[in-house]
Amino acid sequence: MHLRTITHAIATTGVALVLAVAGAPANAAVCHTCEDPTLPPPGGGEPQCTVTWTSDPVIGGTPRVGAPSTATPGSWSETGMTATYQWFSGNVAISGATSTTYIPSPDKLGQSLRFRVRVGKSGCTPRTNDSEARTVALGDAPTNTSPPVVTGTPEVGAVLTLASGTWTNPNPTGYTYRWLRNGVAITGAIGSTYTLTAADANQKVRGVVTAVATGHQSAERQSNEVTVADNHLTATSAPTISGSASVGSTLTASNGTWNFAPASLTHQWLRDGTPIDGATTSSYAVTTADQGHALTVEATATRPEYVAGSAVSAPLAIAAAPAPVTDTPPRWSGAKPALKGKARVGKVLRLRLTKAQLVERFGATTVKYQWFRGAKKIRKATKASYRLTRADRGKKIRAKVIGLKAGHPRASVMSKALRVRA
Repeated sequence: MHLRTITHAIATTGVALVLAVAGAPANAAVCHTCEDPTLPPPGGGEPQCTVTWTSDPVIGGTPRVGAPSTATPGSWSETGMTATYQWFSGNVAISGATSTTYIPSPDKLGQSLRFRVRVGKSGCTPRTNDSEARTVALGDAPTNTSPPVVTGTPEVGAVLTLASGTWTNPNPTGYTYRWLRNGVAITGAIGSTYTLTAADANQKVRGVVTAVATGHQSAERQSNEVTVADNHLTATSAPTISGSASVGSTLTASNGTWNFAPASLTHQWLRDGTPIDGATTSSYAVTTADQGHALTVEATATRPEYVAGSAVSAPLAIAAAPAPVTDTPPRWSGAKPALKGKARVGKVLRLRLTKAQLVERFGATTVKYQWFRGAKKIRKATKASYRLTRADRGKKIRAKVIGLKAGHPRASVMSKALRVRA
């Protein structure tokens, strides 16, 4: 057996250690720079460099997609060493990632990232030291530089369009959309356009854009808010009737004007406010049944998703039928007319029937009056009323009504008498 004597100098103390190793030739070369200087280098190549690490490599913080990740190489006590770097994803070296800074790409999301430091010098094989692995997290969300904008007419049935706005750092790879009514998500409204419905009338609507970038967090931004107009159809001008107001003529109704264009419009003619059966078009032929009555037309407007509205025209009076021509002389019909009023001096007496009623009872065209005190005419008492005087005390007062009609003799009737209190 041969003993190999190895001398190893301890730099810090200057003491030399002498070891005898069984099985080594006595004349074998001594490797002073190998990691294990007690053994010859494998295959007779360069020995490994001696590196005493005083701190290990460290990746600072959590690596994020698209953001620079910086590592510190650690430190070692030896001088004259040269360091090189390599980043690893799992156990695979990342091509070109050979500095202390590395920006993870989207495909590295969720993968394990390590930083390897290789230290050595001429004449020995470099030594390596890896950092602890860290998992690559989502990168920062895109930044909005101009907000989304809603355009379009805010009325029921109209289409609103949501522009995504401007985003950067990173540039989005896509967008998603939502629509809100009074701050609450509208079911199924997830496109860049939205058609307003009856449920949106008088409500506030806005859009929400979410910017998406591969390997990054998403970000959302709300658009401007629009108030949707009322969806009740209202006439801004009522329909009008044109044509002659006489039996046999045809009247025509206009549609009127409306705050929103109607999809359909119907008409109904009315006589004194009551619908006329079958008169449901924009034209109407005047009949004898309309004489002496007022005709109007009602227009009703409808439109999908809108509340129907109606408007009525101004009335058109149809002249009454002429009274039948008669040529009979006036003649009183019915009981004697009665007086009304208190039979006391200073009070006024008058007939209970009106002039028109008296004319009708006579079949006359007009009437005259004459008041009597007993059997004598009262001077200048020829009106429909008479004020009692002192001369009337204790007397019976009557009114004589005279019916007149041109071309015929007069007819008269004496009222019932009232006695004036003494």
